[in-house]
Amino acid sequence: NPGGDSIAFLAAAVGRPRFFVGNTSGWRAGVGIHSLVTSTDLASLAVPAGTQTRFVGFAFDPARPWPGFPPAAIVEPATTLSWSSGSVDRRDLPDHADRYGPALAPTNLQDAAAAGRHAETDRVSWVTQVASIQAAIAAGTLQKAVLARTVALPATDPVRLLARLQEREPGTTTF
Repeated sequence: NPGGDSIAFLAAAVGRPRFFVGNTSGWRAGVGIHSLVTSTDLASLAVPAGTQTRFVGFAFDPARPWPGFPPAAIVEPATTLSWSSGSVDRRDLPDHADRYGPALAPTNLQDAAAAGRHAETDRVSWVTQVASIQAAIAAGTLQKAVLARTVALPATDPVRLLARLQEREPGTTTF
């Protein structure tokens, strides 16, 4: 990890809410909750005032949010560690995680992962969709498309999973 050890920072916070986003040009890691704004409607989510890093999360399908999490949330971590342009910055604010109850409890991640690996779009349907997109591009009616499918993987140690993603795909943004 260039510029500091975000993995060690996150691993030391077992049992607390943890957040991360980064790539080869920089990263931000957060621990705890200083403030949290949630909504059932992403469009009505207002960014709170302040200078600390915020992490924004939302369900790709608002009708089917991740079990145990709100459809949309903005989290201002209590402690943020970041690296960019060769410098490391740490900011500390009071941790108010206890005010927000189980909204982003680490056990929610473990509960969701306990269900095991499953794909919400079967491979045959996904391959059929890819073929349709390729045909539309060949016909000139489509220039670009991003086709994704949801695959849930069990991960009892999300920090270890993050470290493996960074090792395997160092040029990509991980979160």
